[in-house]
Amino acid sequence: MTAPRPSPFSAPARLLTSWLLALLAPRNDVLSPYARQWHPARTWTINIAGILAIALAGAFLGFQLVVLPPHLRIWLIAPLGLLALLVIWVLPDHDRPPTRLMTGAFLGFIVVAIVWPDYVAFNIPGLPWISMRRLFLAPMMLALAISVSISRSFRAAMMDYLSEIPLFWKMLALFVLIQFISMPMAKEHTGALKNFVNDQALWTGSFLVGVYAFQKPHMIDRVIRTLLICGCVVATIAFFESRAQRVLWIGHVPGFLGIDPEVLDLFTGSRFRDGQYRARATFTNPLPYAELLAMISMICVYYALRVRSIWARLAFALLDLALLGALLLAQARLGVAGYIIGHAAFGLLWALRRWRANRASLIGPAVTLAYPVMLIAMMVAISSISFLSNRVLGSAATQGSNDARVHQFKNAVPHILKSPVFGYGPQQGALVLDFRISEFRTIDSYILSMLLDYGLVGFILYFGMIGLGMHRLLRLLLLDEGKTSDTALLIVAMLSAFLFTRTVLSQEDNNWLPFVLLGMAVALVRHHRLDSEVRPHG
Repeated sequence: MTAPRPSPFSAPARLLTSWLLALLAPRNDVLSPYARQWHPARTWTINIAGILAIALAGAFLGFQLVVLPPHLRIWLIAPLGLLALLVIWVLPDHDRPPTRLMTGAFLGFIVVAIVWPDYVAFNIPGLPWISMRRLFLAPMMLALAISVSISRSFRAAMMDYLSEIPLFWKMLALFVLIQFISMPMAKEHTGALKNFVNDQALWTGSFLVGVYAFQKPHMIDRVIRTLLICGCVVATIAFFESRAQRVLWIGHVPGFLGIDPEVLDLFTGSRFRDGQYRARATFTNPLPYAELLAMISMICVYYALRVRSIWARLAFALLDLALLGALLLAQARLGVAGYIIGHAAFGLLWALRRWRANRASLIGPAVTLAYPVMLIAMMVAISSISFLSNRVLGSAATQGSNDARVHQFKNAVPHILKSPVFGYGPQQGALVLDFRISEFRTIDSYILSMLLDYGLVGFILYFGMIGLGMHRLLRLLLLDEGKTSDTALLIVAMLSAFLFTRTVLSQEDNNWLPFVLLGMAVALVRHHRLDSEVRPHG
């Protein structure tokens, strides 16, 4: 007997051939006694036409991805994203969602969002622009979507967490809807779609993942420590940058990394004000750098309040002053003003809580009643001392910025009235306003940005979410003293600084941080409720 002749086709080829034959074979899976009518020619024609249509569509999509410019490719990738969401949605149920991957990527994102310049990304030929933020946001959002899809317990837990402040998640859902509805009104639809997707990952995703992650109290401590450490790293970079009077890594970026050409134009010369270099650390502009340090500096006060050792308190006080010194290197008035507002809010709320929680102590009422006098003294010092006045109110060198904001508000009114409800789409305000300084479009207030981007409805929802979170935290921190109350005090102070800086800054470099803090706020409200239920009464 002769051995059978081996097949000339490889195993994958035989597998593909058998799959195609099975696809083209007639199917008789109908209820008895009925039988499916078999028309070989018509069935073969329809199946082959379907396969060819899929192949041609894939070839056309691949061709367009190659020949189209990068800013138009997103419209071809959008159907693939919707298909990926559909695949995730139909995944079978499982009781072990990838929450560890989600929380790990969440922590990694917080780190790279601060210490890594977002304009430096992986520049590999043939691949899209891959920033470090996206390397962590992509697995975070993928793990979040898979967890929602496959785990009933995860969905139930998330709804239980979000129900602590039910109005908040409803406002967030409406805000996302407003963002989506506003896109057809955009001047640049591609940019609006890209910004919409980015906002869902940076804002909505950070909030939802934070709500889940912060149910473990140690995650709150870890994120607060991470923010402080990253703030110190950025401040150190700014000190060295100020001495060199240039961005440190320009000209030293390895070949596999690239710098956004639009951002590179901003670094061709050093930026000075009143003869002093304006440090920016890992940011494209000194203003968001100053805003970040103004918010993070409050963590030093938080730890000084928590520790018991006098030497540890002194160390955190010195670190707070060091961050203020690094902030001053930016020559940004909003940073100094935000620093003052945040610390003033922290001190006042601490005194009110102390007065309410410990009526036998004289410290709370003494500090509270002395606050009006201290504020008046501070205002007199700022207006009369040139060093403080120049850094808070500004000098002749900053008068151009003041005049520009006045003109922007005047020019924005007609545009707002043309689309008062839904605005013009994500990050379209600068295009609509078209206010230029040295050939660069600029918009210098997030109030204007929100009104132009999302109209009155989006404006109310965005700032209403922050106000609602602060309101719930204020109720919590005034009830008693403790770690939960101290953390609520920290978040309110940081959000106070953020809201103040938003009046004169529209860049969204740090806009992910308030949503992380709001996710922390929801978790704190839940922790306080659970602690109150198990705490003995009387």
